[in-house]
Amino acid sequence: MKKRPRIHKSRRIPQLTGASILKLRPYQAAVFRDNRTGIIVLHWARQIGKSFTLAAWAVDRVLKNPGRLVTVLSNSRENGAEFVQKCGEVCTLLADLLKSIGAEVTTQDLSPDLSLASMRLEIRIKTTPDDGIERIGRIKVLAANPRTARGFSGDLILDEFAFHEDSAAIWEAAEPILASNRDFLCRIASTGNGRHNLFYRLAMPGISPNQTHLSATNPAIVSPSPGGEGRGEGVRSTDRCRFRTRVTGLVQNIGNT
Repeated sequence: MKKRPRIHKSRRIPQLTGASILKLRPYQAAVFRDNRTGIIVLHWARQIGKSFTLAAWAVDRVLKNPGRLVTVLSNSRENGAEFVQKCGEVCTLLADLLKSIGAEVTTQDLSPDLSLASMRLEIRIKTTPDDGIERIGRIKVLAANPRTARGFSGDLILDEFAFHEDSAAIWEAAEPILASNRDFLCRIASTGNGRHNLFYRLAMPGISPNQTHLSATNPAIVSPSPGGEGRGEGVRSTDRCRFRTRVTGLVQNIGNT
């Protein structure tokens, strides 16, 4: 039997790293604290803290898993730069915690030019876990396309997925990598952008079961929205080989009506 790669975790990081420091709202905290669900789909309105929540989750994943790579696929340079900025804000709020564990944070723009296709932004977090070996975890922000989706190895964030060109091809490229390792987690988030895109089929209720499937080894969940009590529930699949993301009302449909 092929051995799975050893994951180096730091026991010095609190179980709920920075949750109270970041002062997250309940719907944000639920996403931030989830480090078990394979795929989460978030349908959120604008200006309610989506980028900050995902940035906090990415930083937390790197801190708890030294040497981790989190890849963020963004639909524009502006959104990519904003995500890096939010990661910086999170690290500033966690400054005392980072200092206490000896973590060092640097930001780099490795883009060879200003085109979207060549965007390559990185946040590097250097830590020394309990085994004493220094490791550098990275949050890498790239342009969203099938080529970049095939190139990641680690956690994946599809930011503003409803606005990605070739979203179906991006998912087709990314899914086998997620399926190859149960430790790789994926967060798919976006505001709405009409009906003719893969994100709509993932997030909206009442879609034909034959229309869209996510095939990976980890289950998907669509997380609940604040104030959504009584409007239905997101459904978590128990079939770990083939599942469909179903939403019947609580799609962290936050601010969307």
